[in-house]
Amino acid sequence: MTQYKMAKKGRMVNMLSKAATALIVVDIPLKEPRLHAGDAVGQQAIIGGYLDEIIEGTKDFYVEEGKWHYTYHQRLMNYKPPALPPIDQMDRILKGLMEGDLFSRRLQAVTWQAWVDGESANPPCLQRLWITVPTADSEKKPGRRYRVNLQSCWRSRDLFDAWSANVNALIELCRRKIVEPLNEAFQNRRIKFEVGRYVDFSNDLHIYEKDFKEVEKFLKTLKKKKTLGERPEKRRKGVSFDVLVRLGKR
Repeated sequence: MTQYKMAKKGRMVNMLSKAATALIVVDIPLKEPRLHAGDAVGQQAIIGGYLDEIIEGTKDFYVEEGKWHYTYHQRLMNYKPPALPPIDQMDRILKGLMEGDLFSRRLQAVTWQAWVDGESANPPCLQRLWITVPTADSEKKPGRRYRVNLQSCWRSRDLFDAWSANVNALIELCRRKIVEPLNEAFQNRRIKFEVGRYVDFSNDLHIYEKDFKEVEKFLKTLKKKKTLGERPEKRRKGVSFDVLVRLGKR
């Protein structure tokens, strides 16, 4: 059972869902295919500017106008505690990696605001990001290559309509706001950083009842392609991620 309503047999009822607690590990996040060939929802989200919404805050004005309760960009990079100045949590993580220990377990960013979100009808699904660089080096060493790992924790997650867009936006957030600035800062010392493992944890990863028929249709299409003898990697591979981003810039 979910808290959302849908029309069924002439009356409004609580929508059902198929749900699970899930941990998903992506060892090479930038490897294609980053979106499934049949994931029209995820592809349209990328083309429609979802990356800029998360990374650059292009939709933050909706919050300022009172139309949205939050955006992830606002919560991560303009977090506003009561009676304190706003905090750019991603910049704090970047400075921590630049000035402190790569292996720190304290490089966190949160979205939850307990003083408002507990009563909100639309609280953020993403709860926390953790960024770390697994290494035995006590200090950054010239000539070394370091992998920047990202983990995300979600209280609630729409697998069919949101998961792939969420994942790719966070991976790009890590690449653009953390990895690329680190590479620029340490270029003269011949220290290289790259996007490492992505770990995704959801308390409730679900498919809503409203999408059941579309999911069944999607699975039938995959099954048909399988019977035609197409290899799994061919069935998954569609337009590359970079092409989707470029289409969105037109």
